Amino acid sequence: MTQIGNIKHVFPGSNTPHGFHSFFSYILPQKEAHQLYIIKGGPGTGKSSFMKRIGVYATEQGLDVEFFHCSSDPQSLDALVIPSLKVGFLDGTAPHVTDPITPGVTDQILNFGNNWDTEKLVPFKEEIMAINDRLKNQFTKSYFYFDAAKSIYDAYIFAESKAINVTAKLKLEKQILSQIFANVTDKEELGLSRHLFSTALTGEGILDYIHTIIGTTKNIYFIKESLGCNSKQLMIQIANTAVSKGYRIECYHSPMDVDKIEDIMIPELNIAITTSHMLHKPRIFPTVIYDMTTALDYSLIKSIEFDLDRDKRLFNDLIDKGCNTIATAKKIHDELEKYYIDAVDFSRIDTLYDTMIETLFPPHN
Repeated sequence: MTQIGNIKHVFPGSNTPHGFHSFFSYILPQKEAHQLYIIKGGPGTGKSSFMKRIGVYATEQGLDVEFFHCSSDPQSLDALVIPSLKVGFLDGTAPHVTDPITPGVTDQILNFGNNWDTEKLVPFKEEIMAINDRLKNQFTKSYFYFDAAKSIYDAYIFAESKAINVTAKLKLEKQILSQIFANVTDKEELGLSRHLFSTALTGEGILDYIHTIIGTTKNIYFIKESLGCNSKQLMIQIANTAVSKGYRIECYHSPMDVDKIEDIMIPELNIAITTSHMLHKPRIFPTVIYDMTTALDYSLIKSIEFDLDRDKRLFNDLIDKGCNTIATAKKIHDELEKYYIDAVDFSRIDTLYDTMIETLFPPHN
């Protein structure tokens, strides 16, 4: 019996305080890509369901698969990659991608819009346009909440950072960096980095797939931190060191601060580095644990503890408001999909699925 393949769940983009941030160009790295299918078509045309079916079939054949989830609707896929086949499928509609994104790769457009009976949509043109406006306004509102939360987040970091023993923090960072790369040899080439999200701001709250990304890694370095006494600069150092030594790495960023890396994978070395704080709580079993909060002077923290707790409550409230606003946007999007679903001939997509399975998994003679 064929062993079932593993599914890695990630986010290729996330809602952030500065709007939607996309790492779509990193979904299928150019050096690994052979075939890229870009799926065009409006809401409700079956793009996500089609990718899920392909992904499930691939795992049943024993292949590992990467599911790329939509941060606005985590139950929906924005992309699918089958690494061993060097094949990827991408939602080609805004705000995802509208054109081929991997130069030198054989791209093929799958236009699910051809399965519409447009005559069924014409009578509802005004309603569809009105729903699209409501949807846009809802997302804009959510970004105002996240932007306000980011201001509180920054204020919290500013206040808490005053209690850091800088010398102790630098000493710990050097120790961590030294231990991670103690037995790592340099390669005669420059490495590459891939950038995605393991955590996203969604209509279901702050959602993460960390355990599917690093859960089975042999060596997991776990860095406990706080918002102010954090590993932002250290993680950049770790990523740069790994790349300079010639290794391919995966960096997973914070949706609150996109410049902050929160998880690093070095697959060739079977090493993962992950952080833990109030917004990022990996459900994994670490090999080594470091506590960066030991560099905090708690006598100074005590004097600002009330303000920090108040800011934390305000921050969480604003995040909740932003996520609830996205949840409302999802309901509005569902209204939109109903018009399209009723106008789609799904039997054509079933036929395309059968053809795709035969193409990707030709029968052995």
